[in-house]
Amino acid sequence: MSKQHLLGKRWRKAFKGVIGTEGFVELRTGSEVIASYTSAPFDTQIRCVCKSCNEGWMEVMERASFPVCEPMAVRNLPTSLDSSAQLALANWAVETALMMDRLPASDRYIPQDDYPTFNALKRPLESHTVWIGRIDPTIDLRVVSVIKGIVRRVALDPNDASIIDKAERSIAAGQWIYLTTFNIGYLVFQVMGHNLTTGVELTTTGGSHGDVMSQVWPYQGVVEWPPSISVDAVGGLSVIDNDLRGITA
Repeated sequence: MSKQHLLGKRWRKAFKGVIGTEGFVELRTGSEVIASYTSAPFDTQIRCVCKSCNEGWMEVMERASFPVCEPMAVRNLPTSLDSSAQLALANWAVETALMMDRLPASDRYIPQDDYPTFNALKRPLESHTVWIGRIDPTIDLRVVSVIKGIVRRVALDPNDASIIDKAERSIAAGQWIYLTTFNIGYLVFQVMGHNLTTGVELTTTGGSHGDVMSQVWPYQGVVEWPPSISVDAVGGLSVIDNDLRGITA
């Protein structure tokens, strides 16, 4: 395994002079801050993947996504996203979420099987859902903020015994749903995935999530970014994280 920056050189160069040379990284599980430390933009390093992957297909994926991400994340430019642009964003969001799950001082929530499967497919899994939104990183210099964890509140129809049975069997088999919410500059990502094998369909419910976040995977149509309401306006990343934790199985 090679040691590498969480985000590549092109990101550190792009943000230079936009939000300064100092900021901090914050990691949470739900509302609990588990690590917070000062850091130059994107200076965090992890040891997770081999050199050939890091300099091979992962670099190709980042090169493809950067022209789509950078105008939004760095320059805060309104952007119309077609299917190819949304796939580039979703690819990069999942790749980054996988890397963020290996950050120091951070519990791991993403199933290990997601790593080789994503490597093989070079695209998000069928079990993934990816959303994007907007936040202002200059308010508190929170260059990168990450909230991740296991979805623990699942709304079930008490009159549907088959769904309850599926949920109980999934829990007993060590299966779960995970959620990673993070921002890179102005651009907010959410990646939800699971290792359920019972065919349970997941949908979002309630809260302000639908007002501030747009789905980019699976593709549902052209997305105009940013949404009319920012994540700041509804209380920040932890609010939309909690909104999404009310899901229907």
